[in-house]
Amino acid sequence: MNPKCTRFLIFLLVAFVIFKAFRHYLTDKQSLQEEIFIEEGFEKVKVSGVLRSFMSRL
Repeated sequence: MNPKCTRFLIFLLVAFVIFKAFRHYLTDKQSLQEEIFIEEGFEKVKVSGVLRSFMSRL
């Protein structure tokens, strides 16, 4: 394997791991937000749903 190819594969692996960790962090944060929203009222639950649908499109 030439060094450029190896470097590219390592970059892909690192990017994938960071992406996975970031998605995990986002879902944790969202579930926390939903619990808070449910306590505060129905309007904010709707906002949270809109945010989730927007995030799922990304």
